[in-house]
Amino acid sequence: MIRYDSRPAVLAAGAIACAIIVWAFLPGLSAGFQLDDGENFKALHRYLAGDITTSAVLTGNRSGPLGRPVAMASFLLDARLWGVDPVAFLRTNVVLHLLCAALVALVAARLLLRQTDLGAGAAALAGIAFALWWASLPIHASVVLYAVQRMAILSTLFVLAALACYVAGRVRIEQGRSGWFPLWFVLFPAFTLLAALSKENGVLAPALAAAIEIGWFRNRRTLVEHRRRLAFFGLFLVLPGLVAVAALVADPSIVMAGYAARDFTLAERLLTQPRILWDYVGQILLPFGPSMGLIHDDLQKSQSLLQPPATLLALLAWLGVVAGAFAARRVAPGVLGGVLLFLAGHIVESTVLPLELYFEHRNYLPSAGVLVAVASLAIAAGKRLPTPTVAFARTGPILALAMLLTYAAATHARARVWGDPAVREAQAVAQNPHSPRLRARLAVAAASAGDLPGALEHIAMAASAPSPPSPRTLALLRLTAACLSDRPLPDPGPLEVARAPAQQRILLAEMAAFESLAQRTETRACRWPVAADALAVGYAMLEGSPQDATDHEMWRTRYNVARLLASQSDFGAAAREAQAAWEASAWNAGVGVLVFQLHATRGDLAASRATLQRLRETVGSGDLATMRAIGQFEAYVDSLATPSGDRDQPSPQQESARP
Repeated sequence: MIRYDSRPAVLAAGAIACAIIVWAFLPGLSAGFQLDDGENFKALHRYLAGDITTSAVLTGNRSGPLGRPVAMASFLLDARLWGVDPVAFLRTNVVLHLLCAALVALVAARLLLRQTDLGAGAAALAGIAFALWWASLPIHASVVLYAVQRMAILSTLFVLAALACYVAGRVRIEQGRSGWFPLWFVLFPAFTLLAALSKENGVLAPALAAAIEIGWFRNRRTLVEHRRRLAFFGLFLVLPGLVAVAALVADPSIVMAGYAARDFTLAERLLTQPRILWDYVGQILLPFGPSMGLIHDDLQKSQSLLQPPATLLALLAWLGVVAGAFAARRVAPGVLGGVLLFLAGHIVESTVLPLELYFEHRNYLPSAGVLVAVASLAIAAGKRLPTPTVAFARTGPILALAMLLTYAAATHARARVWGDPAVREAQAVAQNPHSPRLRARLAVAAASAGDLPGALEHIAMAASAPSPPSPRTLALLRLTAACLSDRPLPDPGPLEVARAPAQQRILLAEMAAFESLAQRTETRACRWPVAADALAVGYAMLEGSPQDATDHEMWRTRYNVARLLASQSDFGAAAREAQAAWEASAWNAGVGVLVFQLHATRGDLAASRATLQRLRETVGSGDLATMRAIGQFEAYVDSLATPSGDRDQPSPQQESARP
């Protein structure tokens, strides 16, 4: 038996691994903010400006149902120390990534002791090597170098802490030692709660613990172990699972409502995910940097098992892998454990929830399962080889180190691309030429430069994607191009389709495109008058949608119709639409401010006062800016009601909010 019990060797190996990981991601610290970073960090800007309180930052995030207060607390701390600086935020992400790697090393070393004949020191070194492999995967660039994905990093950090407690407690039970109870029934749920309050997929900690139990502990159970295991999983996995299933059965809209705004159905999502999971596995093991990134919206959806044919092949391949892993569980238990870890890690984000189809950051923790399965296969194969020669014994570690450095170098190269926005965008366009999201962005840039034909060409490319935007989205993009380029559309035909009411729901992309156009029209950014056409499309969206008025896409579209009407000085119609949107939104503060502005502009003092009273009742005490604005609005209304009053109060147009 080979034993390495030298603590200095373990500490030195850990320090070297940390240095390699930092080097791998260092060039990406200049990546800046991406996609929804800005939306999530608005609260931080408002906090630093004194507009909202600490509690409003911690509880006001709408990325998930739990608000993710732990993640928001970490962002708030960074903002207080460094300001809302992307370099500082990404630097913290790297530090947290290192902590995750340390926990991966700890859990891996404990599991290696069960699967190999390594001593404690050698297992620790092997665990560090495994953690270096995991932490240096190029696919993690879209997590570590994407500021808001700290939510995923923190969730993983606490899940790993929970799994470390589970493994430690499980070993204590197996050895008949005390101390397992606080590990299982105090620390494990505490870490799981912290994980879920960072990002909701932290609730998967019990499912991941079950994967570890099946993979590494299934053959060593006494009656006492069996009872304690049943108590643990009954309390933390089976009971919550039954509650979740009962809630879905009682109210399917918990899941199904979100699909009303998506351009894919639940069936299409479930059929597409097996193909996507295999793509993830390929990018984990054999990464190809240019095809990585945040843009994958041109992915072809699976509409049936044979459309495309790869759907059925992918599903059969997964069934074969799971069956093979179960069949080989006695000779290679880690293979089964790794496969289950990967699949369990995708239960939340890659199954029934109406999220976007593809995102690399979903593999941050599940990727460890893929590496575990591959490493376990290598261990099982190594046990069947003859006694290795001295030369082989020396060459093996060198080859393993070379592999780890290759992954780190690939991540370093990927981070360099992330750190250069121009290169990143060019690479994304080359790899995703039909991406609707990219083409829309390029169309706006071309139109802003006065190049209407170029903008329309980008929109046509988006229309030819495997999963193109809806005709209404394309029509709104064309209107935006006309707006920004100060030129009329050469072919208004597509607008006629968009202006005609049709029985179809308002998609999220349609709502976003309409809102962008309304905002540009409202702020006079349009150099060509498109408000009438935009209004016609907006009314068609509202009249033809079967969605309930309280659906987010419905009331937000109605709110933007009101903004367009106000931009055309039709304040009466704007007030009616804004009032309807406000009631349907459950009294959203931003919509309420618009309602007040419209009533005040029309000189309806009674309606203005009623609106302000409702705003006071519904705006949280943490929204200091809106409460100050309400006070100023009240003073303004009072000044209008008093002929000799002070008319130097700010007009309602000087204060505004957004939903």
